[in-house]
Formats: sequence, structure tokens, C-alpha cells
Amino acid sequence: MARTASSPAWLRGILARGLSEDRDQRFPSMAELLAAMTRAQTRVRRRTAALGVGVAVALLMAGAWRLGAVRNVACAVPRDQLAAVWQSGDEATHPRRQALHRAFIASGLPAAEAAWRRVAGALDEYTAQWSAMYVGACEATHVRGDQTAEVLGLRMDCLNETLDGVRALTEVLSRADATMVGQAATAARNLTPVKHCADVPALRSAVPVPHDDATAGAVAEVRRTLRDAYALFEVGNERAALARARAILPRAEVTQYKPVVAEVLHQIAYMQSDGAPAEAEQTFEEALDEAEAARDDLTAAKAAIGLVFVTAIAKEQRHENEQWRKLAHAIVDRLPPPQHRLRGWLLNNEAAAFLQQRRFEEARRLLEQSVALKEEELGKNHPDIVRTNIGLIWALNELGRPAEGLRIADQCLAVLGPLDADSVLLAYTLNNRGDALSALRRYAEAERDYQTSLRIMRAQFGETSSVTAVPIVGIGNARLGQGDVAGAVRELEHALALQQGSTPDPTAVADTRFALARALVASGRERARARGLAGAAERAYASEGIDGKQREVAAWLAAH
Repeated sequence: MARTASSPAWLRGILARGLSEDRDQRFPSMAELLAAMTRAQTRVRRRTAALGVGVAVALLMAGAWRLGAVRNVACAVPRDQLAAVWQSGDEATHPRRQALHRAFIASGLPAAEAAWRRVAGALDEYTAQWSAMYVGACEATHVRGDQTAEVLGLRMDCLNETLDGVRALTEVLSRADATMVGQAATAARNLTPVKHCADVPALRSAVPVPHDDATAGAVAEVRRTLRDAYALFEVGNERAALARARAILPRAEVTQYKPVVAEVLHQIAYMQSDGAPAEAEQTFEEALDEAEAARDDLTAAKAAIGLVFVTAIAKEQRHENEQWRKLAHAIVDRLPPPQHRLRGWLLNNEAAAFLQQRRFEEARRLLEQSVALKEEELGKNHPDIVRTNIGLIWALNELGRPAEGLRIADQCLAVLGPLDADSVLLAYTLNNRGDALSALRRYAEAERDYQTSLRIMRAQFGETSSVTAVPIVGIGNARLGQGDVAGAVRELEHALALQQGSTPDPTAVADTRFALARALVASGRERARARGLAGAAERAYASEGIDGKQREVAAWLAAH
């Protein structure tokens, strides 16, 4: 053992474990031994001579042979590691499956058992893919010999991270309430695709973790806790998720490892995006600064793409939006190709600005490109495709192409059907499907879609949330189309009250005011108020630069 006395500390630790006389203390397989060597070698980079590593590997292999620990590399699924997180089979024999099943039933939802089966099926499928990837990665190095030990280490690290994502989600769902159960299957389908762990150029492009064990361990723990926060967010517990992510930030900063600080900041900003876009903008900028300083292009691209989204809303930020769009494209171009999903989200967020400005033809083109890119990476049956298609349905409806919008909405429902019956994605899809049906004058069908959308939104966001005004406006318009003028006025008054009690999109308020004005005139009463509402809508459209809607209201006022 004279060689090990002058070896680095990281190497002595691996040698000691690999040559241990206690079988239980040794590495369970040569794949894991080499992966540990690779990770350590990556941390010390050029400070470790290739010859020394080669001698160490030879020594470990010789020692393993003498001790009878490893005669052949067995590329088998690590069943104990997998079972600690999730395992297919009968609930009676697997504690985590039991815990999830109990939590779902305890939620009290009528469809809890069906929701449980959907989640269990999604996790079974995911872990089967994970197992196949694990064995394939091992065999690529140790059986076929067409992959280096360095690449094996990168892929195994990636696989460990994706499996920890399953751990985080199942831990959250083992304490699920009704809201979480309503988003659970969609969250399970939205886990990081296992095939990312075969994207070697992307894995190599990541910023190396610090070489000292203490910092590396602290970074790993921050990332583990961040996955816990993200799992909470994915199942709809946004407030708890944001609090958890914010609590992680000081621990990330203590590591002085900028990439993990950037990752935490990006996750905080992402969670703020819908409810507090101004705060999200500042946090995205902080994430971008940290990521750029660390040359972490992936997180920098995500932060810039987030900035494109949060600056799409306000008219006064259109210049900033254009600048962020240009920067985001430049950063994505630096990443190893093809980055289909990331580019898809960039185009999606660019389209959000055009949707906000009611420039529907420009939005449509970008959204169709976004869908095509996402489908390249995810296939056609992924919930992330639905997120972009929701905007595309809106654009097609406004462009006078509701039959196409209805067709895409039905495709979305086919994707969402095997998932959650109470998901937010389903609510928005049904709302936009209702708009297509209304445009086709199929008002009774439209109202049914709006009512289901409203039920889900109330369950997810609360009775008084301004978000629920969206399907309520749809119900009002559908009632008007069916000749129920009094019902239309009642629903539209309710929607306007919800919107005025918050700080919503001024264009959405203008839409509601104009709809209510038309309903009031149809009712034969409050003509003066109706003209006042329409006038306010016209001014809002003019302020936002939405010329087409402004002209439509002006023509209506001239006729009434």
C-alpha cells in the first residue's frame, strides 16, 4: 500500500473502500467504483495525473479480484436504490406506494382512486425508463466498450438526480391534500425526461462542481432541497414552494458556488412569475447575473427566457422585452444543440408578448414553431405541449379560425384525459375550447366547457380570485348567445367585480367591460352606463395600442 500513502485524500478514500475486507463496505459493482473515480477526477481536473488514476484503477481492480468482490461487471438495476424511492408492484409490499395511496384516499376527492392509478402508472413508466437507461449506460462502458468511464460518470450523476426528482415528488404526494392530488399525474408526467441523461454534450457543458468534498456535499444538499420545493410547486402548493425556495437561498450563497445560487434564484423567480411578475423580473435578473458570472449558460438561458415572459405583459416594458428576447436567443445559441424544448419555450414566451398586444397572427406563427420544437423532444402526448397549444387556440379563435382552434383543443383533451381531472391545464384548455365553440355559435356546448373550467379554477385558486373571471366572462357571452340576457348581465357583472378587486391585465378588464356593455344594451336598460363601459374599454385598448379592438368598440358606440 506504499502507493496510497502519497495519493490525494479523495483517492485514498476510494482505495480504502474498494479494498475493504468487509464485503458490505466495498463498492457493490465496478460500475459504481468507476463512477466514483470519475466524479472525483472531474472535481480535481488537471491536478490529478492520468497515469496516477490509471495505476489506482489497476490497483483497485487487482484488489477487488483478490478479495473476490468483483469478477465481472454486472450491469443490473440498483434495486435497493430504486426501491427506496419507488417500486412497481403491489401496494401491500411497498411502504411509499402505500403512503401515497393512503394520502390520495384521505383527500376525500370522489376520483381519488382513479387519480392514484394515473399517478402510479406514470411513476411506474418513468422508473422503467430510468432502469433501462441505467443498464444501457453501464453496458455502453463495460460491455460494448463504446463509452468512456468519464461519460459513464456524467450519465450516472444525471440518473441519480432524475431519480431524486422522483423521490421529491413522492415525498410531497405522500402528504397530499385535495389540491395536490388534482395536479399529481400531470406533475409525474412532467418529471425531467430520462433521455436527457444520454445527452453527453449537454452533460459535459455543465459547470463542474467544486472539488472539495465539503462544498460538493453542500451543493448537492441545496439541489436536493430545491427539488423538494419544485415538487411542491408542480402539485399546486405554490406558496409553500416559494417559501421553501427562498429559505434555501442563504444556504446556496454560503457555498460560494455561483451556479447553484443562480439555480435557486431562477427557481424563485419562476415561482413568482404568475402572481408577482415585477418581483420575478428582479429575481430573474439576479439569477442571470449569477449564471453569467459562472458561465452557466443553461441557467442563464432559462433566466433570460423568464425575463421575456414577465416583461411581455406591460406596455411600458416592450423595449426591455425586445432586448431580453435578443439576449435569450444569443445564450441559447451558445448551448450544445439542439435544445428543442428550451427554444420552444423561448418562442412561446415571445408569443406571449404578441398575444398581450393582440397581434394574433405573429403570435400564431411563433406558437406553431414552439409546438413543433417541443414535440421533437417530448413527443406529441406531453403536458408541456398543451401549455403552448392553449395560447395557440386563443390566437386561432381571434383570427377567425375557431374550427382549427377546436381541433387543437380536442387534441389537448386527448393528452390530458389520462392525467388529472382537476388540473389547471385542463381548466385553461376547456376555457379556450369554449371560446372556439362560442365563435361557432355552439353556445350550450361552450357553456358546459366554461362551467367545468370555472369549477376547476375555483378549486385551485379560490372563489374570489380574479383568474376565475376568465371562464365567467365566457359563461356570460354564451348566455347572451342563447338569449338569456339577464343571465349574461349577472355573470358579466360578477366577472367585472372580481377583476376590479385585484390588479389584472387592463386588456382583460376592457374585454369584460365591452361584453357587459353589449349585454346591457341587449337587455334594454342602463344604456348610458353601457356607453360608459364601452368608452372605458375603447380608451384602454387605445392605451395598450390594440387598434383592432379600439376600432371595433368605436364602431359599436357609433351604432348605439
